[in-house]
Amino acid sequence: MADNSLKNIELIQEGEFVKSYDFKNKRLVDSKVAKLISVTHSNLLKLKFSDNEIITTADHPFWVDKNVWAAADAVKANKDYFHKTKVEKLNAGDKIFIPERNIFSEILAIESINTQQTTYTIELSENDNFIANGMLVKTEIVR
Repeated sequence: MADNSLKNIELIQEGEFVKSYDFKNKRLVDSKVAKLISVTHSNLLKLKFSDNEIITTADHPFWVDKNVWAAADAVKANKDYFHKTKVEKLNAGDKIFIPERNIFSEILAIESINTQQTTYTIELSENDNFIANGMLVKTEIVR
């Protein structure tokens, strides 16, 4: 959150402020939440890192050390959502940006999860990214 507290994404409300990243000035900024979106997905993945693991949809873009947005299912990400630049393929070995620590964390493995789960994302009034699980992720604006 903008006040440096942590909150589960499903509890975030419209009008609250979260941290996002200003690429031009290379710093975290506060961005206002315009909308909380929930969808049931079955295309879930577990990304494993040396110090944690997260569950994400296959088409959700992350900022990686190649200075691009990348998603495990880049084809779906590019087809279903508006992006200013093409989303590249995310693979094990890629490194995702952790802005608060100014480091990149390497994905050690990507595993499929074969259950349906409700997932959440947010749309912002300004900016096209936010911090989730400490990682820089892209907003997903449906085409």
